[in-house]
Amino acid sequence: MKRRAMGVPVCLLLALAACGKLEDATPADVAMQLYVTLEVSGVQTVPDDRARPGLQPYLSDSLYALLIAARRARDAAAASAPSGAAPNAEGDPFSSLPEGRNRYAAKTTLRRGDTALVLMDFTYDAQKPAVSWSDTLVITRQRGRHVVDDIRYGAGFEFAHQGTLRGMRRGMLRGMLQSR
Repeated sequence: MKRRAMGVPVCLLLALAACGKLEDATPADVAMQLYVTLEVSGVQTVPDDRARPGLQPYLSDSLYALLIAARRARDAAAASAPSGAAPNAEGDPFSSLPEGRNRYAAKTTLRRGDTALVLMDFTYDAQKPAVSWSDTLVITRQRGRHVVDDIRYGAGFEFAHQGTLRGMRRGMLRGMLQSR
């Protein structure tokens, strides 16, 4: 399946994203660059050691560390599980819908002091009927540039992620550590 963001081929978006310096990127630019990088990297779950370095420029240090811890706990739990299956593998953690998204666009940016809230519109149309929703990326400044510090899930579907990316990952880590 050829993926498109906002109706634009991903290869063109990557070329455009690479043109700007991260230091000059707006919060909406960083949000879009994160999703383009996720798409091109093929990340559909908690990123592994191969995919994480490409995401690091777009993530706060604390969120990046949380994703490392979540992946390590997930891999350790999978290795010790009789079936080899990773427990609590909730799918794509970067949007409300565990199946992910195949169209996305930054819509609105609201600034509150040093924090920006970027409302992202998503669509998943690989199955019918297509579903659309909005999540909010919490963007802060770190290392002289904007970075994603959390994602507030907004879909509200029955099987969608609820709360925030940080909250979901912390809950997953607690559950895995308690089950040992």
